[in-house]
Parts: sequence; structure tokens; C-alpha cells
Amino acid sequence: MSGLMDGIYHLIGAALPFGWGELQFMQRAIFGVMLLMPLCGAMGVHVVNHRLAFFSETLSHATFTGVAIGLLLSINPSLTLMAFCVAVALAINRVRRRSNLSTDTVVGVIFAVSVALGLAIISAKKELNGALSSFLYGDILSLTDADMAVLLVLFFVVFGTLFALDNRMHLAAVHANLARSRGVRVHLVEDIYAACLALVVAAGIRAVGLLLVTAMLTLPAASARSVARSVGQTFWLATIFAFIAGLAGVVASYEIDIATGAAIILCAAILFALAQIVRAARA
Repeated sequence: MSGLMDGIYHLIGAALPFGWGELQFMQRAIFGVMLLMPLCGAMGVHVVNHRLAFFSETLSHATFTGVAIGLLLSINPSLTLMAFCVAVALAINRVRRRSNLSTDTVVGVIFAVSVALGLAIISAKKELNGALSSFLYGDILSLTDADMAVLLVLFFVVFGTLFALDNRMHLAAVHANLARSRGVRVHLVEDIYAACLALVVAAGIRAVGLLLVTAMLTLPAASARSVARSVGQTFWLATIFAFIAGLAGVVASYEIDIATGAAIILCAAILFALAQIVRAARA
């Protein structure tokens, strides 16, 4: 695996027209956004189309508790935040199906409980506070080869899932009863999407932190929806916009010396503003 990664980093360094392209941590950051940002763009289409922004925000804040649990138990926090985030996503789906409460109420309740649990752990173990900062604010420049390997696997798993289930996901979200009549296992499809979204959110925490990860999901997809003429176009444009924002953000962060996560989100926001201009010009 290390040989593969070194080869990829070499290709990235050779392609970059910047002096800092020879720095391996920058090559790793570029490769990280090449994997992560298209995932966020693609997953964000469903988030935007079906009003799941609060759902993704809850998942991002659940990672706070996942990290706290990992630090408390002396387990790799990257593993516990992923596991806890998936558990929260599936719990939301389960409670929503078994209660007569609206989806946003269920999400709000679990949001409050997951954050309160994390705060309880941190307040009981105040020495854990310092270790949480990297997860709160993110730092894609600190990604390791192990992180890159996880992202690479996640990239193929999530895109493979989307290509296999995308139509069923949209049908289940728009009209569950019709989807069932067509043989779609609605609950299974919802759970698979929720688990994939949770994993992407957890991965995004390392790049931009839990405070900004929802923006990384929604901005490229919202930009694409503003200018696309079909669902298929929305998917591919969201992926491309996310990719561009990620690369531009890494370059801007180095050249201007600002936080990489913030630079990525600001670049995505600029693309969103341009998309609104294009949309207005068409009207």
C-alpha cells in the first residue's frame, strides 16, 4: 500500500504547478480532497433534494461524542467516531419508523442526547479537552497514509453503493409506498444511505471539522441544483463543484495562510454564488 501511495503522491507532485507541490503533506492533502470532496458532493445531492441538512448536522455533532468515547476508552478516536456516527444514523431511522413523531423532532431529540452525552464525558474527564480541538476544527494537512487508505476504500464503497442504489434511494425518499410496490426494500435502502452518509461525515471531520462538515455536503449540491437541468446533471455537477472547491481551497489555504477547512468552504460558497448568477441570467 505504501508503494501505491508514494506513486500517487509522485504523480500529484509532478502535476502541480507550484513549488510546494514537492511537499508530501501537501500532496497528501490534495489526494485527500480528490477522494473526499467528490464523496461529499455526491452524497450531498440526496441531502439537499430531500431536506436532510439537519440530519447530517446531527451526525456531525454525534462525532464529538464518538471522539470522546474513543479518548475515554483509549481506542483510536477515528474508529469510534465512525462507529458512533453510524449508530446514531441508524438509531434516527429506527426511532422515526417506530414513533408518531415528525422526522425533524426525532432528529432534534437524538441531536440533543448525543451532544449532551459527549459533553458529560468531557466534563467528567477534563484532560480530554485538548485532544478534541483537531476534530472540532479539522486539519486535512495532518492526514496520514492510514487515513488515505481508509478514504480510498470509502471512495469506492460509497460510489459503488450510489451507482447501485441511487434510483431506489430517490424513489424511496419521494414515495415510499410506490417504492415498495416496485419491490424496493425501503427500510434497507434508507439504512444503507444513512450509514454511508455517516461514514462520509465522519471522514469529513478530519478535513474541515464538525463545525463545517455539513456545509461541505450542502454547498456543492445546492450549487449544482441551481444550474442543472436533470437529476443526473445535479449528481455530476455536485461532484465536480466539490472537487474544484476542494482543490482551490487547499491551494488558497497555502498561498494565503488560512485554515484549509475554512478555505474549502469559502471556495464552495463562491461557486454557489456564481451558480446563482448563472441561474438568474437564464431566467
